[in-house]
Amino acid sequence: MRITPLDVRGHRFAVKMRGYDREEVQSFLNFVSEEFEKVVSEVSKLKEENGQVKSTLGDLTERERILKETLFTAQKLSEEMKEEAKKEGRLVMREAELRGGRLVEQAQKKVSQLEDSIRGLKLERDTFERKLRAMIEQHLKLLEMHRQEEEIADKLTFIKQKPPETAPGS
Repeated sequence: MRITPLDVRGHRFAVKMRGYDREEVQSFLNFVSEEFEKVVSEVSKLKEENGQVKSTLGDLTERERILKETLFTAQKLSEEMKEEAKKEGRLVMREAELRGGRLVEQAQKKVSQLEDSIRGLKLERDTFERKLRAMIEQHLKLLEMHRQEEEIADKLTFIKQKPPETAPGS
């Protein structure tokens, strides 16, 4: 079940005698909703950045392919030229490969960093959800304890008010 910030903000708890302060509960729900919105926004932003980086990587891969084709053509022409032209062609080829390799390596590193960030944010979100569930369960247990205490107090009050029974034949 997916939960949204609106689900948190709009959630209403059942009211029982001597329940929690409604304003405090609503304030807490608003706070949780705002924090959840921030996390959702950050994940969305990182996904968008990841898409942009992947797009850039695709462009760089295409550039690398074009560079390789250009280098092949330069290699073919260099075979027909003088020795000087061959040396110059090899130099251009090496520089282009290094530059292309560095660009691809940088793009892959950025993609890896973004994926690590996304994993970290998902882990934080999961941790936050577990803590929130535990807190809600703890509060529900406290509510149940208060209800049981009230029942015991009501029974004790009833017993104290009840007149003692007289023995038969007295």
